[in-house]
Amino acid sequence: MENPQTRALSFTSLAHFVNDGNYFLFPVLIPYYEKIPQSSLIGLGSVAIIYNLINGFLSTPVGRLADRIDRDSLLIFTGLFLNAVSVVLFALPFIYHDFLYEFVLIGAIILGIGQSIYHPVGGSILSFVNSREKASSSMGINQAFGSLGRAVTPYMISAVIALIGEFSGLGIFAIYMFLASVVTFAGLHFFSRRNFRRSESSKENIEDVKPFSHYAFFVYLLTASVFIRSMFMLGVNTYIPTFMTDIYHSETVMSYVLSSGLVVSVAGGPLFGKITSLKGGKFTILLTSGLSLVFFLAFLLTTNIIYTGIAYAVFALSAFTGFPVLLGYVNFVVPREYSTTSNALVWGLGSTVGGAAGIGAIVLLLIYLPLRLSLWTMLIFGALSFILMIFLPSKEKVGKF
Repeated sequence: MENPQTRALSFTSLAHFVNDGNYFLFPVLIPYYEKIPQSSLIGLGSVAIIYNLINGFLSTPVGRLADRIDRDSLLIFTGLFLNAVSVVLFALPFIYHDFLYEFVLIGAIILGIGQSIYHPVGGSILSFVNSREKASSSMGINQAFGSLGRAVTPYMISAVIALIGEFSGLGIFAIYMFLASVVTFAGLHFFSRRNFRRSESSKENIEDVKPFSHYAFFVYLLTASVFIRSMFMLGVNTYIPTFMTDIYHSETVMSYVLSSGLVVSVAGGPLFGKITSLKGGKFTILLTSGLSLVFFLAFLLTTNIIYTGIAYAVFALSAFTGFPVLLGYVNFVVPREYSTTSNALVWGLGSTVGGAAGIGAIVLLLIYLPLRLSLWTMLIFGALSFILMIFLPSKEKVGKF
């Protein structure tokens, strides 16, 4: 068998590319759905809350299931397969207009279940096959493929829709996702946690592993910080495609700006994963949160397409770094025995449920405010999260509170 680290990184990266490619699927479709007579921006935003809530709340049970059954390749296959099914359901309203909300609601539920699987499971695979020192860098490379998926998917969707229409274009996209799920399953079938746990057991037993309660304050404070951070990040990202379409009056221009900015963000995973390895997770999470806050402010202040693209690119570069920064941070502080549970709490409850809460906050704001002013208001959550992260303990101080 080839090097397990290389194989695990290759196929988890493919899975991350496909999984995170669906991150902007529904936000990109909102401008197209708005052309259907009975649609509303508030109603469609409410659907986005649903799949993010399901994603977040299922991440912890998925992590526990992964620990119990040791079938990570099957779990990742299931997640990608359900992602593909959701694309089919999101395509149906373009034929059956009267059932817009029924199809997008069912699609959102399926998407939420599918999206809940990759991050806790993929992060654990990389932490098992790599040493603790190399895990953050490996996650950074892996994150780059997730970022690349987010970057090219909006353009892919807009391009195929422009060429062959909404329903047929999404059908082609779904076929690609079905095929990718099968390839990923075959590529990761070699992995078993018990084999890598045994190979590393002598190193792990040297450490005096304390009970989870010793690390609980750190994990819960990080989860709370990430929750507020994600309220800002995911809340604004859900409506950025609509915001840019309103400014430039073109879904095609929106997709160009969005994809161009997200291509730049591909470098964020390896860059900030390496910084996490060198400088630590607290430094990096403060750096990325500060940059995203400043450049989203710049994004709102301009209507020049060049400046908009540059501001969005730097915002995306720093915002879409959660996988290596957050889970790399957890990997440095929390022992491997608690990594999946901690990953699921920080990523599922903090990042994803927090994101759903952010979308909910914007939906409520849209009842009273226009979209631009609602996005301005979300800067408050970005500032609050940055302040809270200052109080995160260093590794040496964990357990002393």
